[in-house]
Amino acid sequence: GRHCPGGTKTLRTTNSSPPSTTPSFSRARLYTSLSGARMSKPHEFTLGVEVEVVTSAQETVCGRVFAHDSTSQVVVLSVAPPASPSGSEDVLQQRGDRHSYRLLNTSAIASARVVDATVQVEDLPAPTLNAEQIDRREAIAVRQAYEESQRIGINVTLEAQQLFNQLCKTLPCKWDQKTIVVMDEIRVTPPYTADSCAGPKDSAAVLARVRRVLTGERARLAKK
Repeated sequence: GRHCPGGTKTLRTTNSSPPSTTPSFSRARLYTSLSGARMSKPHEFTLGVEVEVVTSAQETVCGRVFAHDSTSQVVVLSVAPPASPSGSEDVLQQRGDRHSYRLLNTSAIASARVVDATVQVEDLPAPTLNAEQIDRREAIAVRQAYEESQRIGINVTLEAQQLFNQLCKTLPCKWDQKTIVVMDEIRVTPPYTADSCAGPKDSAAVLARVRRVLTGERARLAKK
């Protein structure tokens, strides 16, 4: 990939003009003239040109403009894979020198400049998307987010949440309002001490383990 050298021309991004009513998300729409390296319109990037942008979070991203949609204020940059260390085998080269793609909100771009004004659209093949794989990853992410949310107690103290987190490391736990339920058998009520644990007689071993964990974690928290 090409590095982003200094001393190049500067692009200005502003929000002074409203976005166009017609989406410009098209790789066929090329602007071969940079007009002094200034964008012809606010948030207008020349497709196929290599740019360096700095976001409002001070993150620097360098890549070729793959696509730009002025209506949604999104620019997509094709970012080359990092160079492999000298003498090492480049796995990315074995995969066909794959690029990654960064989607940036142009309203969050603090500055942008042209690194290489040469238009190289032929080097930016459209990526192949596997819809089924995307759906699976989305379903997994949603399920994981839901499971994480179920581990957060509502209107409980910080100490109660810390004790819950410690129990969760070795035993399946869930909240029932302010009560910690362990393995659907043991119930730990406020103030979450060994004496506030209760469970059926045939779960004596689990009950003893929960009490032991609570006692140890309370002792650890007391030392802080």
